[in-house]
Amino acid sequence: MKKTLLLASCIAGMLPNLMQSQISFQGIKTSQRAGVMSTLLNPAELAQMPQKLDVHLIGFDINMNNSLVPLTTSNLDQFDKPEKLFFEKYTSDKPFNARIGFDLMGPSVAFALNKNTTLALTTRVRTAVSINDLDINLGKTLFNTSAQDIVGQTISTNQQSYTVMGWMEMGLSGATTLLNTPQHLVKIGGTAKVLFPGIYANTYLRADHLTATVDKDTKTASIDGTGTLGISYSNANINDISNNIMGSPSGFSADGGISYQLKDQKDPSKYIFRAGLSLMDIGFVKFKVDAKNNQEYRIDATGGKGDNINNYISGNLDKIQANLENAGIITKTNSNTEIEAKLPMAMNLYFDARIWKPFYLTFNWQQGVNDNTNPRNLLAQNYWGITPRFVTRFIEIYTPFTFTETAGRFIGAGMKVGPLYFGSSSILTTAFSDNSKQIDIHFGIKMGFGKTVKN
Repeated sequence: MKKTLLLASCIAGMLPNLMQSQISFQGIKTSQRAGVMSTLLNPAELAQMPQKLDVHLIGFDINMNNSLVPLTTSNLDQFDKPEKLFFEKYTSDKPFNARIGFDLMGPSVAFALNKNTTLALTTRVRTAVSINDLDINLGKTLFNTSAQDIVGQTISTNQQSYTVMGWMEMGLSGATTLLNTPQHLVKIGGTAKVLFPGIYANTYLRADHLTATVDKDTKTASIDGTGTLGISYSNANINDISNNIMGSPSGFSADGGISYQLKDQKDPSKYIFRAGLSLMDIGFVKFKVDAKNNQEYRIDATGGKGDNINNYISGNLDKIQANLENAGIITKTNSNTEIEAKLPMAMNLYFDARIWKPFYLTFNWQQGVNDNTNPRNLLAQNYWGITPRFVTRFIEIYTPFTFTETAGRFIGAGMKVGPLYFGSSSILTTAFSDNSKQIDIHFGIKMGFGKTVKN
């Protein structure tokens, strides 16, 4: 039964840090007046922007969603007690998934060299959390103080992971026109970014059908299977993080995309239909770690031995790890001083159509394309959304309807008035429903100057 504690050492470190993905600036980044913010969706949209100069002073987006727990006020008050929130009040036959993100877009500027070509400089700080396929029964095993709620259950999992990653970006973007006729417009663009590491933590269990069954009569657990356990984290000392950000870059990423517009024959400066395709966050960032903080173990839990579950529900994780190593149940296989983590690479496809005069309808689909078999990778959020919007020269109002793989569907609202933009992709669902599994808010200041110069 000591093998049960292997699972505890893998997952117990995850949940207390849950409040530490990814739908940023939903609604505003698909605006036809996004300016330099269009680099968040497709850098090709920079070409032929309506302003000669677009300046973004500051903006942020904070978002959180999960697959199980409604994010009501009463539930948010219990996030420091995950054993009660996740494993007593709510149950599910499906694994638990969550995405949490903080996205700070700093001072950035886009400058139109001429009617066809635009350059941009951007700064951005991002922190993302990804919890993937956490077994609910395993959580009950770890956090219950008695075996009452877990007897008779089988814990069967192939892979689950938890990742926290923070970094800073400095990017150079460029976009130009490929085709410009009275009816059609085609643009391409790209961004190259240098990355500065911040924080990193990752815990994963990759099992070859590792199974634990708790007998309801004898209250003994039988474990069988093999797998891999990884535990890695960088030094979270604020001085170390500051030195990393102010020091040399330790990563690189790129974005690229193409955009098409069907022009309005009566007013060629406007469009009837717009579409775009982009691939974002192609790259990596490297984190320096102490060898003792980057451990990988091979699991050999074959044999199906059993013991009383009450003896192993809680305990000191360092002692558990030592006991498991001494018993030969886990064997250290790797201990490096550098971690190369992949960014949450994603493909974006969007369509934007003018319905009637100032009314537009936007469709946006994002699909993560990272290798999801590597538990060290940070995974992008999969979602699609429909956003009706009302656009005039001075004001823009948007109402995103979003459907996510993790949290289901939710409805929000936002507005851009002069230089200010603010909104939330879930505020209407949160306000009128007790079952919203997403909360978020975005706010920022950006402004444009002048008109695009002629060729």
